[in-house]
Amino acid sequence: MSEDENRLLEELETLRRAVANRDHALLSLTQRMDQIIETMEVERNRLDQAVKRERELSRFVQQVLSSMQDALIVTDPDGVIIQVNSAAYRELDFEPETLPGVRIDTLLPAEALTVYEQSLLAQRTLSVSIWVETIARRGSYLAEHSLLKQSGEPAGFFKVGAEFIYSPQGKFEGVVITASNFTERKRAEQALVDSETRLWRILDGSPIPLFVIDHEHRLTYWNHACEAMTGMTAAQMIGTHDHWRIFYDKPRSCLLDFVLENADLDKLDRHYSVGVRERQLAERVLEGEDYFPKAGKWLFFTATPIRDGQGRIVAAMESVQDFTERREAERGLAESETRLRRMLDGSPVALFVIDLEHRITHWNRTCAALTGIPADQMVGTNHQWRAFYDAPRPVLADLTLDNAKQEELNRHYPTGIREQELAERVLEGETFLPKLGKWLYFTAAPIRDSQGCIVAAMESIQDITERKQNEQALQLAASVFEHAHEGIVITDA
Repeated sequence: MSEDENRLLEELETLRRAVANRDHALLSLTQRMDQIIETMEVERNRLDQAVKRERELSRFVQQVLSSMQDALIVTDPDGVIIQVNSAAYRELDFEPETLPGVRIDTLLPAEALTVYEQSLLAQRTLSVSIWVETIARRGSYLAEHSLLKQSGEPAGFFKVGAEFIYSPQGKFEGVVITASNFTERKRAEQALVDSETRLWRILDGSPIPLFVIDHEHRLTYWNHACEAMTGMTAAQMIGTHDHWRIFYDKPRSCLLDFVLENADLDKLDRHYSVGVRERQLAERVLEGEDYFPKAGKWLFFTATPIRDGQGRIVAAMESVQDFTERREAERGLAESETRLRRMLDGSPVALFVIDLEHRITHWNRTCAALTGIPADQMVGTNHQWRAFYDAPRPVLADLTLDNAKQEELNRHYPTGIREQELAERVLEGETFLPKLGKWLYFTAAPIRDSQGCIVAAMESIQDITERKQNEQALQLAASVFEHAHEGIVITDA
């Protein structure tokens, strides 16, 4: 083979090897491109999934924001609102889509903004917003104050919280503010405070001494009447356990202490020898009365528990009333009644008294002797007729009690009833009573209370049989003398 042919063969071999190398390189490049395309497809799918998750998360966040009852506001570092939820529009009464771009400071009342600005003594370092700078200085923010509507009027009273937003690199990017409207609750709380204030003023102005203890038996209230009665001021007593000083010389439980412990009556009886009564009204009420030597007074006291919204006893209140004067008046009245009863009972004139229900309340000894019926058989009954008649009928005291007219009086007493107008209307009459076989002279008069109302009637009875017999004897003698046909000689013994 010639030299040219050999050279040509070498060139062809070189060319073949070059083509083979190029084909190998192209194959490698194609394989690499396939790998890149496959990787890109995987990354694209992963990105699609991430975008889908991001969209789902965004929808979820929007749903959460929309369902929130509290207003949520996001600002940039300069306090410009960039995002809000639907509750913010509702609570602040802004038109839809009008809050983004609004400066957060415009939602604060002017007086609050002024206070915040005055507190920022040094130059602002983080934000041109007074509110955002204040939040930054505090580190966190939780306050209760008003926020303003779009119109500039107060939107209500809110509990406001704020937190900073930072980027993954730690850069300050804004503030998230939440605002919970509790205007109604605040009004309810204020109404409760006002109601309690009115209640305490009413109790403090009460003429009845009142004091209250808490669940630890400490005095929490001591009204002016208590101060006046005891000489101990509220400042001295409130916060102490010294309410026993009103009644006793040494510490012991008072009635409201037992009420606080929901003690039964058996336990109370061991501490109150005079006894304690229980009344079931809207609440259990214990009451009693006794003489307290330390105070030198008769006191009437009541105690009742105070419950919370769950019905648990959390406090107790006791009232104390000085009824010494009434007690002394009652004793004086009782002594007066005793004297009167003794006077009536010792009277030589037969007397009896009936009450408004025509029951006998007094039947003196002379009356018992005259009628033969003892007092224990008559008092408490309405059988006053028994002493004089065989069948039930009104006696003169009954007719007096009923303020009977003359016609009715004459119907029951044919012999006639006379009326005397003295300090009081007095009825009197006389008749022969076959049941007793006696002539009786009787009078009756009403008994009135301090208001002038008839509350009882009293009747007196006198045996005038002897006088009547003497009168009849004289009448007989006069008749004989008048009709005598012969002279009558009267001689001495």
